[in-house]
Amino acid sequence: MAGACAVQPSHRLCVTDYNTRLRFLIDTGANISVIPVKSKYINNECSDYKLYAANGTEIKTYGIRTLELNLGLRRAFKWTFVIADIRQPILKADFLNYYGLLVDIKSKKLIDNLTNLNVNASIINSREPAVKTVDEKHPYHSLLSRYPEITKPINFKELPKHNVCHHIETRGPPIFARARPLPPDRYKKAKEEFSLMQELGICRPSKNSRIQTSVTPVTLLLHLFGTF
Repeated sequence: MAGACAVQPSHRLCVTDYNTRLRFLIDTGANISVIPVKSKYINNECSDYKLYAANGTEIKTYGIRTLELNLGLRRAFKWTFVIADIRQPILKADFLNYYGLLVDIKSKKLIDNLTNLNVNASIINSREPAVKTVDEKHPYHSLLSRYPEITKPINFKELPKHNVCHHIETRGPPIFARARPLPPDRYKKAKEEFSLMQELGICRPSKNSRIQTSVTPVTLLLHLFGTF
């Protein structure tokens, strides 16, 4: 476990999520937002995806989980986290940037630039290592660091860096298949994913009455992160 390695302590701001009671470190040096494996948001299987501490130590991961954080700022903050073998949850800088959150170290506050609300935070002396998606000793580290989106989970909350927009135009009746109930765990995951995609604007319910009364097959595949 990376947390067992000798790491010099550093002062970091810490905020609390009131939904899960997890205390998140705000770490601008981290490449990815993570939650600890000991929390209840865990897939029991260790995935093939690996993270790295600043000293190159490998950190095991156990899938991904999308959480809706309540930081006491009167709005929800939904984000996708990697479940990793670390001691404390970590929020990286792009989470703050996406939601327009400002860190005031001197006043120990997290400020919502959108609503001008703020919440008290705390400064803790942490030994939690900075989490990286690529080992700094890797021969292609400098190249991969220029394209960080390649080595981290896709987060649809992040705006794309291009103006390309894809759409699929369909005609005629929809594809039909005999109803085959999914196993309970896969059905739950599929329902969560479709709800999330609707919220993110990736998909929306059809207005076609023929589609609403038809059955379309759904196939779930095991992801690199150990989830469906």
